[in-house]
Amino acid sequence: MPPETSPHLPAAWSGAISQILSRPAATAVVVGGVDVGKSVFLRLLAEAAARAGRAAALIDTDLGQKDFGPPACVTLRLMASAAPPGEADDLYFVGATNPMGHFLPLITGTARMAVTAARRGASVTGVNTSGLIRAGGPLLKARKADAAAADLVVAIAQGDELRQVLTALRPLPVVRLAPSPEARRKTEAERRRRRHEALLQQFAHAGEIELALPRLVLQGDGLTGGTEDRGRICGLVGHDGRGLGLGAVVSFREGRLRLRATAAAEAVAAVRLGEPRLLLP
Repeated sequence: MPPETSPHLPAAWSGAISQILSRPAATAVVVGGVDVGKSVFLRLLAEAAARAGRAAALIDTDLGQKDFGPPACVTLRLMASAAPPGEADDLYFVGATNPMGHFLPLITGTARMAVTAARRGASVTGVNTSGLIRAGGPLLKARKADAAAADLVVAIAQGDELRQVLTALRPLPVVRLAPSPEARRKTEAERRRRRHEALLQQFAHAGEIELALPRLVLQGDGLTGGTEDRGRICGLVGHDGRGLGLGAVVSFREGRLRLRATAAAEAVAAVRLGEPRLLLP
């Protein structure tokens, strides 16, 4: 079933969504520069899948500009989820909002979310990527496609700017689309503000919990026990390996870690520390 059309939706976009939904199962990775409409395309794909009675999932691998879930994470949204809009059904904490230097956890997180989507019955999965299309971008997108077991690429671009990316993604079939006419270029200041607001939102209803070593698994660069630890962001992992959300360090003394978090202390099995400069204001 094609997506509901609007005066601003190009016919090619509707055709691409219909092409994806014609497959009995499909995982499409969407690539393009910044602000070309990748998120819009994936939302339309998920809505069309739902109208067609298909189980759909979205995986957001953009660490900085999230469509759902917290920054610094790879996140999963199941479209039949009862979770509030903007929240994630599962996450993998990478610990940075810039992918450079963090390819391994980013790819690992993509694979974990793809496995979860399949286990939850998704027959249509869309994978969103960041606007990094040069430097390490082509290699990273190829590895993400491998991790998600993608069988199709949707390339949104004007001209030949994705040539290196698409070369890296061979031999996957490619659907080429022009950018959305509704896409609006955001300034770097807007991007920083969105990251800041999204991070703060994760702690809007947080309380304090205390976790004790050695029962707690602490992953990442060690804490110092000094005041510089305060506010450092970390990812919380449950006993089943699923992400429980974020925490922010309050203090670390004598093997006891105090965090601001929404998760219950008894639910946390491991804490993954983010970059030292990833702090809660």
